[in-house]
Amino acid sequence: MISSESINFNAHPLKAPYCSIFIVSVALLSYEILLMRLFAIIQWSHFAYMFISLAILGIAVSGTFISIYQKWCEKYFTWLFLISYLLFGISSFSCFYLVQIIPFQQQTLLWSYQSWLQFSLIFILLLIPFFFAANCIVMSLKYFKHSIPAVYGVNLVGSGIGAGLIIILLEFLYPHTILLLISSFAVATLAIAWYELTKKSNQHLLMCIVISVIICIIFSLFQQPLSINHFKPLPQTLQLPQASVILQSSNPQSLIHIVKSPVIPYRAAAGLSLQSSATIPTQLGLFIDANHFSAINYYTENKPDTLAFLADTSSALAYQVVKSPQQLILGLAGGGTLLQAFYHQANHIDIVEPNPLIINIFTNKLANYTGWHHLSKQAQIYNQSFRSFFLAFPDKKYDIIQLDFLDGGYIGSNIYSLAENYNYTVEAIEQYWQGLTPQGVIQFTQWLDLPARSSLKLVNTIQSMLNQQGIESPENHLVLIRSWKTLTILLSKKSLSTDALSNIIRFCHTKGFDTIYFPGITTTQTNKINIIPPPTFHQLIHEMLINNKDFRSAYKFNISATSDNKPFFNHFFKWGSINEFLSLARKGGMSLIETSYLLQLLILFICITCSFLLIIIPLLFRSRHVSIITLLKNNPLTFTDYFLLIGFSFFFLEIAFIQYFILWFDNILIAVTVTTCSFLICSGIGSLLANQLINKKFSYSVLINTTIACILLSLISLQIILPLLLEWLRHSTLLTKAIFATIAISPLALAMGFPFATALASLQKHSDQLIPWAWSINNSASVISILLAPIIAIELGFNSLLLIAACCYLAAAYSFQKFTARVNYTKSD
Repeated sequence: MISSESINFNAHPLKAPYCSIFIVSVALLSYEILLMRLFAIIQWSHFAYMFISLAILGIAVSGTFISIYQKWCEKYFTWLFLISYLLFGISSFSCFYLVQIIPFQQQTLLWSYQSWLQFSLIFILLLIPFFFAANCIVMSLKYFKHSIPAVYGVNLVGSGIGAGLIIILLEFLYPHTILLLISSFAVATLAIAWYELTKKSNQHLLMCIVISVIICIIFSLFQQPLSINHFKPLPQTLQLPQASVILQSSNPQSLIHIVKSPVIPYRAAAGLSLQSSATIPTQLGLFIDANHFSAINYYTENKPDTLAFLADTSSALAYQVVKSPQQLILGLAGGGTLLQAFYHQANHIDIVEPNPLIINIFTNKLANYTGWHHLSKQAQIYNQSFRSFFLAFPDKKYDIIQLDFLDGGYIGSNIYSLAENYNYTVEAIEQYWQGLTPQGVIQFTQWLDLPARSSLKLVNTIQSMLNQQGIESPENHLVLIRSWKTLTILLSKKSLSTDALSNIIRFCHTKGFDTIYFPGITTTQTNKINIIPPPTFHQLIHEMLINNKDFRSAYKFNISATSDNKPFFNHFFKWGSINEFLSLARKGGMSLIETSYLLQLLILFICITCSFLLIIIPLLFRSRHVSIITLLKNNPLTFTDYFLLIGFSFFFLEIAFIQYFILWFDNILIAVTVTTCSFLICSGIGSLLANQLINKKFSYSVLINTTIACILLSLISLQIILPLLLEWLRHSTLLTKAIFATIAISPLALAMGFPFATALASLQKHSDQLIPWAWSINNSASVISILLAPIIAIELGFNSLLLIAACCYLAAAYSFQKFTARVNYTKSD
């Protein structure tokens, strides 16, 4: 038997466990990003963002917990550090396993109290691993108070490396396998923490290793496939008789399943005319993150006649205007658009597909099924993002640029209003416009949404772009038609000729499509086949083109043009319409409300409430030290304001730069990786540098004022430098862009590592009991800012985040001066 004396839980390590802090920081950030991928698969991507934002409150909870029990935590530091370290590894695996068991459905949150109970349980389970990991960091900050910036710097550097490491792991392993790996890694490194804290390599160290191995074995035995929400398309499809997954691939962007259904076969052809008699070939189903569905058509012989059904879809509209075109297709998906261009004898076809997995499946793994060997003779695929393609090849011009069903089910869906979409902004459509030949056309095909929202917003965005280009009569360049389920918009570089309009009218009449708008259309030519009640699409489009501003103001939905500053194409919410929609709830009105936006606001309110409680609870258990009571009693806001403002400003800047670099790279994955790694690692280096300067007796106030001034100057200079760099690097590789992006923001990020670490260090001499509380305040603000940033961006734009962050830093500098003065006043008393 091992006695507590021999283990010596009361041992006092002389040096901070930097290696252990680094490891737990790497594991925690990797785990956080992995959870977002896992929830994007088992639930939906936007809801993953909300869940994880709330779960990070566990870090703030840790600060509050240690603030209350800090004497106990100091006395048993070694024991509590090791226990928290071990429990982080155990809970990171077991809590997610339990979350999958809960039958949560986000669609019912707005009217079901049971769903809120399930939501609360998931929130608590996800919070637990963050709580235990943060315990290791906060206890180290409190215990080793003379090395606060160094401990915090190691934490930030480790977090930055963890953000990059998880992207590498996702490139080679499935997400659920990485979860096992991270949890096992955290448990397996317990021996390192033991040795670092006790400096003993005896039987206790061997015991740690044995325990770690046993727990890792248990993890592997309990590992199960992901339990995907049964409302998502993939689980529903797999319920068909003999339906099965025949191919599965994963990368950091997506998890792809290829499904075969032999008994009840796929026969998917979006926008197919009801009058079509053409045969649809055998198909496979392609699912991205168990959600976005595309059909892969069987085409093994060079027989274009088998593709005749593609001429009977509304997306064949462009071929009525341009014959034998040079064509650009944005998005490969299942390859249907490529086959359609091939059938219509396009001279050459370029396809841009950002996801290498889809390209590999279409051209390699299923090449014999897709007919790529025949198609490749006149088609070329570029593994690039859409907008970066136009920057890389500005001289390429096309007769047809086709965008069909980009983002799958996003368009018109009321659960994706928080999703950024840079493919449908004014700036994006301008890029497409510049890529056309003089007789070229751009074609957009979407799912039909009733009442009209996405189609009106897209037409309004197109109209705004044409106005910026100086086009006097935008209405002469537009054609809109619809099938019973899809809507196609055609934008012509030149005014449409009489012959082109005749071909379009003939095509719609033959195929049974409704014409919505073309130059010179009359009301009698619309809404004749697939009849819908008024107001018809024609009435709405016509009114918007004639009287845009008044129409947008009076319409029930937000159909304002989207821009790179406000790229929320699926955000249609208007506060003025909510009462009317709620009154129609029992008649289906709930489906008209942007549920994800309202849920974001509701969860933000919950987060603010929880954060407020976490901040005030330590005041109920505060120390009996007279100096601390006097300090907080006389002017508590000088303390709380500073750490709140620093928390807000850091994440506002990070999120704003992520959005900017999405445009730079036109790839959200690379943008998040480069920005997060650069900010965290450089901020960590800044914190380590602050530790050196503080040891050299530099004034805390001077350090904070100087670095905040550097932050503001860096923001101003980046507004000038980054656009110039973007133009200079437009033909460069992604690696080159990533290197220059990191170099450009590193001075800003370096300075951002000073304010929090320096302020914490300033507490060490006279107010060290406030250190855990300051951590709780700062991280509460960080969580609020993560949820608040999208709302600010929707209402004011991402540029506003930069301005608000700058104002927060200025206010923080003022608050710190007041707090310092209050500390000096308390000391003199």
